[in-house]
Amino acid sequence: MTARNESFASFPLPHQYADAGSTVRTKYDALKNAVQDAIRHPGAVKENLCKLLPVLFDLRMSAIAEESFSFKDIVERNALMYSKMMRLKDGTGLEHLLGAIRFSMRTYDRVMQSLAQRHPGTIDIKRADGNVPFVPNYDAFLATLGYLPQGEIFLEWVHSSLFIEFGLIALDNLDQDFKPMPPNALLEELATLVNDAAQSFGSTARQIGVWPKRGSGNPIDWSTQIAPEDFTAEQDLAEAGFSDFAQALK
Repeated sequence: MTARNESFASFPLPHQYADAGSTVRTKYDALKNAVQDAIRHPGAVKENLCKLLPVLFDLRMSAIAEESFSFKDIVERNALMYSKMMRLKDGTGLEHLLGAIRFSMRTYDRVMQSLAQRHPGTIDIKRADGNVPFVPNYDAFLATLGYLPQGEIFLEWVHSSLFIEFGLIALDNLDQDFKPMPPNALLEELATLVNDAAQSFGSTARQIGVWPKRGSGNPIDWSTQIAPEDFTAEQDLAEAGFSDFAQALK
């Protein structure tokens, strides 16, 4: 698998969205509000957040496409974020949520450290078509999974990273906007979701070979690259309304 493909499971931290260009910043503020609404309904947190997966994926791609980066950069930013999180005091009902987010960030960081060793150079996810940068969107991403061996594992890996990111966004909201604090049952539901996402992120990273485990079997051959022309073709189909095609390739 190429560094560009693997970068799809990396994500900006909340402060990076705040420091991004005005378009990304505005969309992040809107997403924060949507996440806040999504976790207000007991028993439906996952269902509501699933509806926001395409929104977060597209925003993530827009944010990380603003400038080139490296996995080493991600590891350094994670260290600062984790240090800040460790200083947060556990409040009523927040113990399990903070624990789940810390666990998820530890798992995420270990995978990013592995990727930093595999890909020490910089990454630019944009692929130019003439003078126009191309940034993949969620529908195009789903459609191109058919070009990868066992693309469903890659999909689960990226999806689990999105749910980890939802946890960070929710925590960003709790830091600033939530008054009063959500009921404990909702916080527990969100904590369980983030914890499950972290476990899925780690296990799928093992399966696709980006976080190797000593003594494990041969990882899946991910040498196939999703070519930019494949993204372009599938995005054209998605924009024309052929969403069933994308679903069929999942």
